[in-house]
Parts: sequence; C-alpha cells; structure tokens
Amino acid sequence: MPLIDLGYRRWDGVRSSRMWRALAITHTGLQLVWRTVWLRRLLWFAWLPILPVGIGFFLYEQSITQPDQQRMIAEIMEQAFDRPDVAEIVRRDPKEARHEVWAQMLFAFFRYPQAINMVLLFGLVAPRIISHDLRSRAYLLYFSRPLSVAEYLIGKLLILGTLLMMTTTVPALIVYVFGLLLSPDIGALVQTWDFPLRILLASLVFTLPTASLAMLLSSFTMDSRYASFAWFTLWVLGWVTYGVLTGLDVAEGGSGGGITLLSGSPTTRLVSLYHALGDVQSVVFGILRDPSAAQSAIMLVSVLTIVSILVTYYRVASHLRA
Repeated sequence: MPLIDLGYRRWDGVRSSRMWRALAITHTGLQLVWRTVWLRRLLWFAWLPILPVGIGFFLYEQSITQPDQQRMIAEIMEQAFDRPDVAEIVRRDPKEARHEVWAQMLFAFFRYPQAINMVLLFGLVAPRIISHDLRSRAYLLYFSRPLSVAEYLIGKLLILGTLLMMTTTVPALIVYVFGLLLSPDIGALVQTWDFPLRILLASLVFTLPTASLAMLLSSFTMDSRYASFAWFTLWVLGWVTYGVLTGLDVAEGGSGGGITLLSGSPTTRLVSLYHALGDVQSVVFGILRDPSAAQSAIMLVSVLTIVSILVTYYRVASHLRA
C-alpha cells in the first residue's frame, strides 16, 4: 500500500505530559542556535564582563583590611556610581556598606554590558523565532500534534530566556559566589543572602518584556529582516530620544521651561525602554533612592509584556484559523 494512502492515524501510545511539550520546542530551538558558530562566540563573549565585576568584588573585599583601597572604593562609589552616601559609609566602615556596594556592582553588570548584549543577541536570534515558522509553514507541523498555542509560545519564550540566563543570570551568580569566597568573614553571607533571589528576579524582569516584544515583532512578518530592523530601531530610537530630551535639559540649564520640566521628570525615561528597564532593575536591587519614581516604568514594562504576549497569541492563532 502506498504511504500516502495511510493518512493520519490515531496515536495509541503513551503521550508525554503537557508540561514537557513546550520544552521540546525549546530544546530544538537551542540546538539550532548552537549550530551557528558566530552565535556561539557571541554567547562566550558575553561572559567577559564578569572580569571587571569580579575585580571590583576583589578590591572591595581587600579594602576592608587595606585603607588605601578603602579610599579608592569610596571614590568609585562617589564618582562612577554617583552615590556619595555609600562612599561615606565605606569611609566609616566598609563592612557596613557591603550590601550597597555589591548591589551597585551587580546592577551595573545587568545595566550596561549585559543589556547591550541582550539587544544584540535577541536582535540576531528572535526575529526568526516565529517569522521563520510562518514563512516555511512549519507551524502546521507543530500544531498537527497535540500542542496548544500557549505551549508553542512558552517553548519559544524559553529559548530566549535560556539564552539570557546563560549570558546574564549564571555569570551574575558566579560573581556572587566569587565575592563570598573572597570575603574575610562569614558576615558576608549574612549581609548578602538575598542577592541570589534579587539576581533571579532581575533576570525575570529583564527577560519577560524584552523576549515578549521580540516575539511580537517576529509574529508580524514572514521576513525576519523586517523584524530585526524594527527591533534595533526601537532600542536605538528610544535611546536617542531620551538623549535629546536630557540634552535639552542640560542646555536649558534648569531654567524651568516646558522642556526642562519634561526631561527632569521620570516620565522622560519612558520614551526609552532601556532606561525604563534600568529603573525597574534598580528597584529589584534596592539601589533606587526613591522607589516611587519607578512606578511609571514598572507600569510601562508590565503593560508592554502583557500586550505583547496577547497580540502574539492572537497572531499565531489567526494563522491557524486561516
């Protein structure tokens, strides 16, 4: 009998649990990503920023017993991080400032090198994550199995989440353990026990909105180049707009004009997703002097995540109904 005459047959074997079906999509996607040589190099390159952070932890722990380095750490907190209050604590008692200093260093790790790495990594991987399935009609193969749209999206989301965990969460946890090993007393663990939880929460805050937005852009086109262009445009345009507004604030010299009022308020940071995410992460690490100033950023990130997931769900489901 020809194979084509067999058609579909009911599967009478044992089905896997529903909770593992999304992981099958994640596993396949990660295998495809890992086959790309230059992408593997980018993943390894993302680990390099742990070196300066590790050196920072080393210098701080050494400053507890060495006054010269104590003054250097105080100057770094005062000048580089704009935290004269923390610098004063370092000068008085370095051990008392451990939690604040570690929080600043870990926040800087998330905020600067890893945020830029995320934009590059997702810009290279995420545009194809749904658009390629739509163009090749591979989604029909996915949904010929007992797979729901939600499980499909969770599997795709976990691909991006795993990549970000490999390049941000794991290195941050390693640096934290490195700091504990360098500390001269067990008090470091007592003072900083909450940092693994903060790192995981900051990673979640980092992953959900950015991965949801990337999947949304990918679901709107069958050509991944358009999704990639839209992704980089959103980040660059937001950054430039924020820079223009704050630059005008400096140019006005705080004269109280309309532009100065706008750029001097937390609302201005909402034009840039990068700065809005930074405000939310600063709340997670507990370094924002006025946490209420990040309420607008938290609302923006939450709404962006929810809307992106709902619209992406609708886009994928509409292709199945077509």
